[in-house]
Amino acid sequence: MIEQLSEDTFKYYLSSLPVDIPLAELVRLAHQRWAIEQGYQQSKEEPGFDHFEGCSWRGLHHHLTLCFLAFCLLTKLRSSKKTTLAA
Repeated sequence: MIEQLSEDTFKYYLSSLPVDIPLAELVRLAHQRWAIEQGYQQSKEEPGFDHFEGCSWRGLHHHLTLCFLAFCLLTKLRSSKKTTLAA
């Protein structure tokens, strides 16, 4: 898929989705990429998903579980703060 941003600027997308996917759905999914990348970046920086330096599966599992819970809590707090400010 090729998206024309301006007269001389284009964005190119590759997809492995089935060929019968409607174009509107393909565009919607392509534009979700930024939000997914932002979430991935935040999950590495804020709760420390990428800080594990152990070598056991159990340690990794515990670390990721706590990081995931912290990330969910941060997301919930941000969401409720935005709702409170909007009211």
